[in-house]
Amino acid sequence: MIFFGSDFDGTLRRDGAVTREDKDAIARFRRRGHRFGVVTGRTYDVIIDLLDQYGLPYDILICNNGAAAFTPDGRQLFAHQMPVEGAREVAAYFHGVDLIAYGLSDGRSISTGPYKGHSVLYEDCARDTLDESALLDAGRVCGFFSVYRSHQDMLEAAQHLTSHFSGFMEVHISGLRSIDTTPKGISKSTGILECRDLLGCDEIFTIGDAVNDLSMIKDFGGFAVENAQEQVKAAASRVVPSVGAAAEWLLARAPARP
Repeated sequence: MIFFGSDFDGTLRRDGAVTREDKDAIARFRRRGHRFGVVTGRTYDVIIDLLDQYGLPYDILICNNGAAAFTPDGRQLFAHQMPVEGAREVAAYFHGVDLIAYGLSDGRSISTGPYKGHSVLYEDCARDTLDESALLDAGRVCGFFSVYRSHQDMLEAAQHLTSHFSGFMEVHISGLRSIDTTPKGISKSTGILECRDLLGCDEIFTIGDAVNDLSMIKDFGGFAVENAQEQVKAAASRVVPSVGAAAEWLLARAPARP
């Protein structure tokens, strides 16, 4: 049995849509007895309504760059969290930075800092955000997200975060002006591996487009879509037009499961 994990933004959803061809290919892949999952930097509340809207079939949803995972019925399988005091230090740093948007997540929901990041980052999600202080007080921080005014500002922030907080936090550059973070040692690859036994899969394949997909592409011989960043395409075992094309390639080489 194959597990095929796909990034969402820029990979499965391109130009603001998930194509019918991709959905049909994923459905065929699953009917042949294999498993498909969405592996995203988004938290649960800012992707689940989109997956429902697109009618996208999947077996597992891995969020927060591998820090949390959910079943299709919304049951949380795990959520890795940062040390309480460490998360407070990171939040204090972000409050002192001039950026466009910032917030944190507990794996299921997000909070927003003073920059109202929810309205900037997730215009396609209408779910309410949580109070930042409540999440910090409860010690429920899976990760932070932040968007900067320039690429240079983002690079400087990534350097600062890495040099000051690398003892308990991973820094994932997720776009030209954006950064996601996870607890130490957590990535999209580790999230997939945690779900492997639950899914009962023998082989793992992945597909992505951005730097935060590199871990799972390198670890699992992953695909890159044609619109991927150059370093992602260079790391991929194969460059394909779409998620559906990758799924069809996998089906062509794999026997059907009973």
